Amino acid sequence: MYMPTTGILSISDRDVTQNPRLLELAIRLGRECLQVGVASSYQIEPIFGMSVEEILGASDEVLKRTLQTLFTHIGQKRAINAFLQDVIKGRPTEVHQLNGLAVAKGLAAGISTPLNQEITQIVKRLRLVNWDLGQRTWDAWRVCYKRKRAAAGQTY
Repeated sequence: MYMPTTGILSISDRDVTQNPRLLELAIRLGRECLQVGVASSYQIEPIFGMSVEEILGASDEVLKRTLQTLFTHIGQKRAINAFLQDVIKGRPTEVHQLNGLAVAKGLAAGISTPLNQEITQIVKRLRLVNWDLGQRTWDAWRVCYKRKRAAAGQTY
């Protein structure tokens, strides 16, 4: 569920693991989706051999190491995922079917998904106004998210 960040910033999966803020964002996006899946009674298969309970109970450090190990072992250093390839080639992305679905199902289940909601909206704006990819987009995302979080009285 982190893949839109690679498209927004025009970076590789591995780049995500090299940036502590992006790695934390990837974990939080995934946690939101997993919570929605559990609340929606989806059957969640083990991920990297870890059960849903183990993932939900895992510290961020364990999940960071897991992602870092995964991205170190797949692809080359500059390999890009399907989401970023779609952005580069001007094709529609799956953000609404993945992150957007997590938002919709979260609303139905009473689960807050502020990060998935914001990332979905940023990609939508990216496509509508043809934003430049990179740091400027990341800065805009941070400002929007902080404003939304403060308005909702959330501290995480």
